[in-house]
Amino acid sequence: MATYPNAVLTARANSTVDLIDAGSTNPGGAVLIYTSGFATLLVQFDLSKPAYDAAANGVAQLRNTPITATAVAGGTAADYRVVDRDGNIVWSGSGQVGTSGTELVISSTTIVNGNDYELASLTHNETQGA
Repeated sequence: MATYPNAVLTARANSTVDLIDAGSTNPGGAVLIYTSGFATLLVQFDLSKPAYDAAANGVAQLRNTPITATAVAGGTAADYRVVDRDGNIVWSGSGQVGTSGTELVISSTTIVNGNDYELASLTHNETQGA
């Protein structure tokens, strides 16, 4: 497995999160929360531009958290997609939505249509061998 210095990991993290700000259709990118298998869109969290703070040691933190949004459907949150301003997928995570200890931390994984939810954090981490 190849290893990379922190400067390379940080540059990769910054390059990835900067893609969220690409495009022109919407004011910012978004985080989309789905049921398992990306079957049903539950909540869309609109992001600021820029969406992330500058990375350090290969890790970038989402800006302006928590972010509140209203559910558009009901179900159990499990998967997520991060999309740019034109709706293109930048990255996604399966089984990584939870209330703690997951890539994406949300106020509840039991989503009820019409209720508000908070996106507490979504850390982008470039790791060795990635």
